[in-house]
Amino acid sequence: MTGEVMRTMSDLPRPYVYSAEVERVIDGDSLVVTLDLFDRIHAHGVQIRLHGYNAPETRGREREMGKRAAAELEDILRWSASAGLLLVETVERDKYGRWLSRVWLGDTELVPHLIREGWGVEWDGTGKRPKFHPNEPYPLPMAAAV
Repeated sequence: MTGEVMRTMSDLPRPYVYSAEVERVIDGDSLVVTLDLFDRIHAHGVQIRLHGYNAPETRGREREMGKRAAAELEDILRWSASAGLLLVETVERDKYGRWLSRVWLGDTELVPHLIREGWGVEWDGTGKRPKFHPNEPYPLPMAAAV
């Protein structure tokens, strides 16, 4: 091994695709998962944020919309877990150390579905974070109930 450099997972090329189980939903665009790395080797407590997506926050002015978006995400993920269809494709780490990830339910990517259904908006993570205000019109399903 002379001259070789020890590499960690964060040094390895991306993306990786893993079968996963949801441990818990943090909010409408972040969750904690267990990744199936290989042959009964698992990484527990892996925090991921959905890549290219922003949902209302679960605190502050967006709280009620954010709670509804998180509940919808939890419902969708609960269904996929029962069907054994959840895949996580890691893209890169964000400034908080979470994995920005694409999540797949079978052959359907989760983020485009959530955007189409109105639970959040497309966002590349640069510039100002999109804000959700209960008194402004949004195509979000939860906006009418607030």
